[in-house]
Amino acid sequence: MVDVSEIKVDKEFTKLIGPSTRSNIKEYAKASKDRNAIHVSDDSAFAGGLHGVIQHGMLGYAIAIDFMDQWVCDVGKLKSITSEMRANVRPGDMMEVMLKIESIEDKTVSCIWKLSSITPFTISKDDEVVKTFEAEEHEWLDKKDIENNVIVEKELEEPMTYVDYTWDDPGFPKGKWSETIGTWDEGGTLKYRYRMAFQGKVEFEFNEPLDV
Repeated sequence: MVDVSEIKVDKEFTKLIGPSTRSNIKEYAKASKDRNAIHVSDDSAFAGGLHGVIQHGMLGYAIAIDFMDQWVCDVGKLKSITSEMRANVRPGDMMEVMLKIESIEDKTVSCIWKLSSITPFTISKDDEVVKTFEAEEHEWLDKKDIENNVIVEKELEEPMTYVDYTWDDPGFPKGKWSETIGTWDEGGTLKYRYRMAFQGKVEFEFNEPLDV
């Protein structure tokens, strides 16, 4: 829950959530009854030019709304929200939800919000790749990513949670998979894609007027 004293114009609040997994996506497909093949079948998604399954857009939206609901919690309520989907989220992606306060009027706080995906490609040390992720193996990098300057690098200063996949015969995309959640704590340079998946505006109504 947010500390009301921190509610100031231009203040940003962020949270990392994830990583997304094929198991989570399958569970959402079952619960929502949205079993579109691009979410549950790598073979079908690959045939459609997607290079593998993608997370449901509404699952990302639900994750963002859950963050906002926990953020405001008992001190107010979510009053209204708009959203626009901009890009896919993949298995293995971390999701960063961000709220930025635009205005405060009495009890109403208006914000912009974004959900961005963080897609790991490789980890390198001394210019040598020491860890490869699915995004690199299955060619999730495209020309638009390069043109839009969303491929970046950073030095890992903290342990990183990631997903590894193992495929049986006949392998990706037709084979069956198993997934393992691991933690990388050996440092190095992470190459990853950071791009916005959702954006929108949201209004919160707080229980008491806020000091501006």
